[in-house]
Amino acid sequence: MSILIGKKMGMTSLTSKEGVVTPVTAVKVEPCEVTQIKTVETDGYSAIVVGASSKKEGKVSPQKYKRYAEYRIDDVSGFEKGSLLSAENFTEEDLLRVTGTSIGKGFAGAIKRWNFSRGPQSHGGKYTRAIGGTSGATNPGRVMPGKKMPGHMGARKTTLSRLKVCKVDSENGVLFVKGSLPGANNGTLVLRKQS
Repeated sequence: MSILIGKKMGMTSLTSKEGVVTPVTAVKVEPCEVTQIKTVETDGYSAIVVGASSKKEGKVSPQKYKRYAEYRIDDVSGFEKGSLLSAENFTEEDLLRVTGTSIGKGFAGAIKRWNFSRGPQSHGGKYTRAIGGTSGATNPGRVMPGKKMPGHMGARKTTLSRLKVCKVDSENGVLFVKGSLPGANNGTLVLRKQS
């Protein structure tokens, strides 16, 4: 099991020898180190904590990592504190679970945020993009929690599963993952290998 912290560089495409074009997202994998190993005896569950920094090796103390990621696993015997993880831990055709923060859209109406339908746009209709009624007059007589309404859209933790690694550039520490990944360019992504 491998876990890495990377930075989204942007999208591009790869062309195979047969001429098949595949859209991919380039992810720059930063130097990652296992900073902590949690066990059932000490913490109540087993997991590894990985720290990443974009600074050069030897110039970062263990307390000054920019990003951390924790991954729960059943068996932590294959990891040692201080061991380094890199793009070489992944190979082509590996499947990944990628977690990131989606792009923030700001305040959005119900049509854009929840895919509501528009109201009538003829015969004097004035509520073409309004959400309509939000609750009953007598019962329940209030807006129920969880009601889909206008509000802040995006900027949420998002996870995509079973994404294929199309190419590994070990020299530059770059992974090319099929499809689009959550977040804006230069955003942080956590990559986990799936079985």
